[in-house]
Amino acid sequence: MLALALSGGVLLLTPSLARGQDWVRVHAPSVSETWLEGRFVAVDTESLTIRAGGSERRLSHAEVERVQVSLGKKSNTGRGFLIGAGLGGLTGWLIGDSCTGFSSTTFNVCPTNPAAALMGALAGGLLGLIPGALIKTEKWKTVPVDELRLQVGPEQATVAVRVGMR
Repeated sequence: MLALALSGGVLLLTPSLARGQDWVRVHAPSVSETWLEGRFVAVDTESLTIRAGGSERRLSHAEVERVQVSLGKKSNTGRGFLIGAGLGGLTGWLIGDSCTGFSSTTFNVCPTNPAAALMGALAGGLLGLIPGALIKTEKWKTVPVDELRLQVGPEQATVAVRVGMR
């Protein structure tokens, strides 16, 4: 999303980051080897400012290589199901494979390899839903650095329009 603002006939084009609300992470290798994470504070023609660890960090546009905005924490139920199904299917196949030579005079309890794999995949997938739902990970969207640098005119706009596309 971009915010367009008019002030005195000059068009401002800046990312629509909400001051003090949006959680961002910034990759600035000349400043830190790791991502800097914090709340977005401001962007101007020379720098980007975030609040990290209780203090504000002002980073020049030249130092910033990547900026990402948090989309919030998301559960991993789908990933948990797929990992569980894969492990369960493999385990089921191996159990079915090791059981094929077994015979009993009373009853035959050995499923075929595909049947054992299917049962294992279903059981593993259902079990994988639990950690997938409980483990939440942050989802990030990259904001092009060029859009941060593209800002012309005064910093305070009198009229602002927020435009979004999905």
